[in-house]
Amino acid sequence: MLRKLLPLSLASLLLLQGCVGVLLAGGAATGVVVAKDRRSVTAQMDDQKIELNTRNELSDRTDISRISHISINSNNGIVLLVGQTPYRKHSDEVKAMAERQNGVRKVYNEIKITEPTGYDIRTNDSWITSKVRTRLIAEKNFDSSHIKVVTEDSQVFLMGMVTRDEGELAVEIARNVSGVTKVIRVFEYVQQ
Repeated sequence: MLRKLLPLSLASLLLLQGCVGVLLAGGAATGVVVAKDRRSVTAQMDDQKIELNTRNELSDRTDISRISHISINSNNGIVLLVGQTPYRKHSDEVKAMAERQNGVRKVYNEIKITEPTGYDIRTNDSWITSKVRTRLIAEKNFDSSHIKVVTEDSQVFLMGMVTRDEGELAVEIARNVSGVTKVIRVFEYVQQ
């Protein structure tokens, strides 16, 4: 039974993380994704560690995690916090959790002080993220692997190491996807 569940669990995890290419193409795709990413392999691992450690710290704080919906995203040491919590102090505490992590250079705290969104809104956010990613991938002469898409309550946050031209094009593409109410740049700009 466990042998049957493990591949399904792994596939679900990869799909949730937006790693469909890894799922479809297997190990070869992993190398391609790592090689095309502008972050060093060390920075990619650091980002995963920042996200995991912050999530774990948040999970340990059940007084916050039980009444909040918070997403933690890191790209090259730049952390984006989105979601909802009823109390400002909880938002500030989650920001402090992220800031404590090794390798964090900056934290953008976009956690709204309100009750958490429902399943319907989160499902819509996932749909919007899929549409934005699909449009970015479909864009000719554009490498979408440099951009991470995070959607929260119909607002699209674009993260990554991009040139100014790539950033502007990504914003324009996201802005024209149905259901998107706002596009927020969380880019780190690099030279062309």
